[in-house]
Amino acid sequence: MTNSPYQPGDPRFGPQPQPGQYPPNGGYPPPNQPCGAPPPNQVPYGGRPQYPGPMPGGMYPPGPPFPPPPKKKRTGLWVALGIVGVLLLIVIAGGVARVLVSSAQGGGVTDTSDVDAGECIVVTAEPETLKADEVSCGDTDFHYVVAEKSITQGLCGPNYSRYWVAGEEGALCLAPVYQEGRCYYIPSATGGTALADIREIDCGSPVSGGTNIRVDTKAAGEPECPDSDGTYFAEKPRPVGYCFSVIE
Repeated sequence: MTNSPYQPGDPRFGPQPQPGQYPPNGGYPPPNQPCGAPPPNQVPYGGRPQYPGPMPGGMYPPGPPFPPPPKKKRTGLWVALGIVGVLLLIVIAGGVARVLVSSAQGGGVTDTSDVDAGECIVVTAEPETLKADEVSCGDTDFHYVVAEKSITQGLCGPNYSRYWVAGEEGALCLAPVYQEGRCYYIPSATGGTALADIREIDCGSPVSGGTNIRVDTKAAGEPECPDSDGTYFAEKPRPVGYCFSVIE
């Protein structure tokens, strides 16, 4: 079993805020601004998921760049099915731009109360803006399903993305929705618009700058994957599991 490379107190990640605290002068959005944090679920290719624990305050450490695919032994290649967890911040000209949620009509999500568990959203990026809209859960394009609504910002669990409004109680816990037989690009970036950057790709045209995966199996429950496949499992809102392989 591969051990997590992330250990509490790692000096790379610096001091972490306690729940409800906001460091002065940047680094985190001010109260009443929407935020997103991808999950820290790292899946070792050729093994089972290894989830590093949260840092103090419910924050998760960023991960290292993906290593190049090994030529012979496929071990130790970490694939982020939801992206490594950090606060989504847009860094512009040395400053931190506020991450906003679109208030556009027609399904725009402006508050965590706008959607319920079991409903689905799509997250897209615009200049200085992170936009979220409701979509049909029957949509086969990549999207997120609201696994549950947490009463605090740090209770989503290690295999869910978090979406919340800083300074307010509660968060949306999101699970990515993939389709069997399709391929997806997982960016290596751990900040900025990372939550919005996962996308479907042509299986024959891998994209550089991240990791590309093919969903070999999608199951209504915990998947039973061959040793050569990686796995991802989300228990809520309905159990669903995936077996996947890395494409080069």
